[in-house]
Amino acid sequence: MTICIISHTEHYKDNNGNIVGWGPTVREISHLSAIADQIIHLAPLYTKKAPSASLSYTDKRVQFIPLKPSGGKGLKKLSVLFTAFHNLNLIHQYTKKADHIQFRSPTGMGIYVLPYLRFFRNKKYWVKYAGNWIDENIPLGNKLQKLFLLNFISSHTKVTYNGHWVKKLNFLSFENPCLTEEEYQIGKEKIPQKEDPFIKGWQICFVGSLTEHKGVHLLLQALEKLENNKINIEKVHIIGDGPLMKQLKSQANRLNISVVFHGYLKKGEVNKVLFESHALVLPSKSEGFPKVVSEAMNFGCIPVVTDISCIKQYIRNDYNGILIKQPKYEEVALGIETLLYWDMKRYTNAVLYNSNLAGLYTYSVYNKMLQEKVLYV
Repeated sequence: MTICIISHTEHYKDNNGNIVGWGPTVREISHLSAIADQIIHLAPLYTKKAPSASLSYTDKRVQFIPLKPSGGKGLKKLSVLFTAFHNLNLIHQYTKKADHIQFRSPTGMGIYVLPYLRFFRNKKYWVKYAGNWIDENIPLGNKLQKLFLLNFISSHTKVTYNGHWVKKLNFLSFENPCLTEEEYQIGKEKIPQKEDPFIKGWQICFVGSLTEHKGVHLLLQALEKLENNKINIEKVHIIGDGPLMKQLKSQANRLNISVVFHGYLKKGEVNKVLFESHALVLPSKSEGFPKVVSEAMNFGCIPVVTDISCIKQYIRNDYNGILIKQPKYEEVALGIETLLYWDMKRYTNAVLYNSNLAGLYTYSVYNKMLQEKVLYV
């Protein structure tokens, strides 16, 4: 079986000339090769330096085909139209070789790829919609793709997405995979070894790009607000990089709490920090279902996350996590303070509940669901 994937995942050449791409997606596609003879991945190739979070494919059955990159701010958005003919030519050429096609939406080129798949390609395809399905403030292009999926695709075309929102048989709720079976088992084994936050103090972490959208600055503002309350926080870990780094370090210098800026870390190193930490704080403005939330749950980290998208369908407020009402520092502070008032029994129950829940996010579970509900093999 050959699967052709069309995505906006950014790819680059590393210093040795090897193709690398955005780590979480590359890992997912590498593991998808376990149920395919070949995977053809069509995605944009950029000439700039590869970010630290980039990875190479680990399975030789994955073939990367470069598309022309497009999109950006302002008038650069028009590049989607200028690159369409070239990219559609490649998409037409390689989808002919596939038994199944996956399109990863929403993305700028979805404006022409979705109609192409619907009207000019009669092979089986499915759409993996990774965005926040219920966000009312998404860009116009994303709104158009969402409307197209709701009104123009065939009833035989599957849409896999985060949460339970659309009452149509071809819209399937799928968990976003991010864990190997080995990582899941390691998490279950290591959780009983975690240090007691009520004795040594809480360790909090943030994982993601250092941007206003992800809300990391709100975490540090919240901690500054809480310091007068004599909170029992030993250390804060910031994993990631981005334009707010200088501002965040200035904010951290005003705190009496130890803040460690790790920059980008490899997967195993992130897992180590998650195991050392007791809570993940992620005050994002909009997400689908962030993979780091399930990774955190796997290593005993209580999620303190914004109540967006389908998050509340997995995180029950004040039970197995804390839901932040709005991405504002006052709400983040309230969420952290609520967690710190938990007792040992509630904390332990939440950690164990989340450990079991994390089993839904393994690549093997995801692949099995694809075989049964999408690929029918």
